[in-house]
Amino acid sequence: MMLHRIRQRLGTSGRRRLSEYAAASTALRQRVRDLLVRVKEQERLLSLATTGSAELAHHAARHARATRMANRLARSERPVIVGPWCGEVGFELLYWIPFVTWLVERARVDRRRVTVLTRGGAHVWYRHLADADVEILDVVSAEDFRSQARTLKQDSLTAFDRGLLRQAVRATGLSRPHVVHPQLMYRLFIPSWKEESVTEGIDAFTRYRPLAPVTDPQVTAGLPDEYVAVKFYFSQAFPDIPANRQFVRNLIAVLSEQSPVVVLQSGARVDDHEDAVIAEGPRVRHVRVDVRNNLAAQTAIVAGARTFAGTYGGFAYLAPLYGVNALSFFSDRDKLVPFHLEHANRVFGSMDAGRFVAFDVRDASFAASALPRGVGESVVHP
Repeated sequence: MMLHRIRQRLGTSGRRRLSEYAAASTALRQRVRDLLVRVKEQERLLSLATTGSAELAHHAARHARATRMANRLARSERPVIVGPWCGEVGFELLYWIPFVTWLVERARVDRRRVTVLTRGGAHVWYRHLADADVEILDVVSAEDFRSQARTLKQDSLTAFDRGLLRQAVRATGLSRPHVVHPQLMYRLFIPSWKEESVTEGIDAFTRYRPLAPVTDPQVTAGLPDEYVAVKFYFSQAFPDIPANRQFVRNLIAVLSEQSPVVVLQSGARVDDHEDAVIAEGPRVRHVRVDVRNNLAAQTAIVAGARTFAGTYGGFAYLAPLYGVNALSFFSDRDKLVPFHLEHANRVFGSMDAGRFVAFDVRDASFAASALPRGVGESVVHP
């Protein structure tokens, strides 16, 4: 009743004005809501921009440290120690040596100024960079090295590293050397490995080159003229489970039907990787080497092989760098870092090197059954 009376008193024009006011009020409320949403969005974008700027500055600082080191080396005539490298073979080959190559080439450092500090005879991988080396296993025992370096990611200069550097300076008599420590590379590359980099990627700071030829007649004497080099060990991506042990046995049986097989063994464990047990036979030969020189000796065997087959990882990267095709295998894809595998595929696919293939063991079984026999043989015998 009351509303009816109000409508009568307002009349037609009053009711129209009231309706317009209501519509305007509704529009105003909606505009206020829209503005509040935009304010919140602006606050979020401002926060992201601030965070992004801080992250950008952080990455830029890492890049600046690398370029400052190159400039420092270029302006100086002092000797340079590269290392110590105590980490994985795979990271040394795929990232550390290419990074040092970039640094030395950018700074135009004469190789006569450079001493490399690494282990197991791996100095042979640095022949294009350094004339001198200090063997870590001459400084510490394999057991002490393994206890210190087994889980080491060298993103900082540790007391163990400092001790090795002091020993290297004492052994060489170098005066006030510049030290190029792996932390420089780790801190620079970690954002790319995590796919979080907001600036230049790894390609800007790496140079990939085939490695200088290496021979060791004492190790390779008596080996067949043509053979397949094999190195299988267990890792997170290729765990020690019955299916993988059987896969290795089956693959060795197939390979040995087509070619003599030479199995690489390091002589002692210096990391957490345990070699797969491979039985010797008429066409399967084991070569055991001294731990102090184990990487150099195994490199000579790989470099002389026609093909390499083994666990996906370090030695699968080594073979292509010597022009040898590499077949590598894993079984637990969830334990792989996709960036490393994709990077390896891209690097070895674009440089003048041996072919690099990494198979999930299930895909390998499928490929073996799907490809014609002649195609499969051409993979093992390129």
